[in-house]
Amino acid sequence: MATISIAQKKRERLNEWKGWIKGFLELNSVNPLPTYKTISHAAELLNDYYWRMAYGYIKPLLNSSKDNIHYYKIISVSELAVVAVQPFVFTKAGTPEQRREINADFAFFVACNIFLTWKIDKKTIVDFESVKALMSYQEVIDIQRKGGKSNKKKYPVTFREEHIDWLKTLNPAAPLPVLSNSHTWRMCLFAARALALTKSKKLTD
Repeated sequence: MATISIAQKKRERLNEWKGWIKGFLELNSVNPLPTYKTISHAAELLNDYYWRMAYGYIKPLLNSSKDNIHYYKIISVSELAVVAVQPFVFTKAGTPEQRREINADFAFFVACNIFLTWKIDKKTIVDFESVKALMSYQEVIDIQRKGGKSNKKKYPVTFREEHIDWLKTLNPAAPLPVLSNSHTWRMCLFAARALALTKSKKLTD
């Protein structure tokens, strides 16, 4: 099996960044949010930050310099590259918080694209319906009983909502939580694959 050079990997990832940006901008054409656009050379800046983080931070943590960076870490670094670069700006007036939110939304969009297209032996390892159910689920955290009736109290937000809120609050000037975020996505894989084993592909209380 031919070894892919670093230069080729960088070119391929740059094309992916361009595709993700294009896909996210296409969502804006039917989105009621204020119109947004990218900063100049957004894909190139994202790609540069991604590879600097991957080889400057992740590679030294691996057991061998020949080891590949695992998908969990690829997803994590990709999300955090977006947080650091902030590639989207509003074409009309928008607050700094709104800009952080739209970029956090894009970071999650990128993560899900990588997650859903992850293949082993040329086969995707998670399916869309399972991931959709997982990301939109609100679990029961308490059951209150009174007068023979029960009232289920659910966690107030979905995983998607909470994760985007978390990305929005990260400070790019501080050390970014690459490893803890990669663990989050590893747990998402476990949950999605377990859900795929059920016939209904629905999470129940």
